[in-house]
Amino acid sequence: NYTGTRELYEVPPVTLISQDGEEVALAAAIDEGKDVMMNFIFTSCTTICPVLSASFDEVDQRMESRGQEIDLISISIDPEYDTRERLAAYAERVGADESWRFFTGERDTILLLQKAFDTYRGNKMNHVPLTFIKRAGVREWARLEGFPSVEELLLEYQNLQEQ
Repeated sequence: NYTGTRELYEVPPVTLISQDGEEVALAAAIDEGKDVMMNFIFTSCTTICPVLSASFDEVDQRMESRGQEIDLISISIDPEYDTRERLAAYAERVGADESWRFFTGERDTILLLQKAFDTYRGNKMNHVPLTFIKRAGVREWARLEGFPSVEELLLEYQNLQEQ
């Protein structure tokens, strides 16, 4: 259903725009002392992205019910279409709360991020389902390609905590 590896990624020093219109340095947002789960999506996607977003929503609910905190980050790979307003509407549609942030940015910035996380596949229609998980204070990321179930996402998260 999915493959998982452990990778070291350098987060480029880029600034993105959240669905609330806030400018955010991504490296700082990732290193705020919380665990992070991240994916790359676009709001007009009708195949992969709705599945990834539904999984994030369920992860968020389960973590909250356990009293655990994790920052969820979804970065648009279609910045020309995905304005902050469209991201805000999408966030509302998928049930995101304050722990799940959506970001867009300049086209070159998004391309740089995709390349830094080895997600760039030429254009948005060729994107693959990827989820990245990182523990606070640890450099290594879990890279999950495919469609892990929510239980598998939580297990991967737990396995990172036990290392």
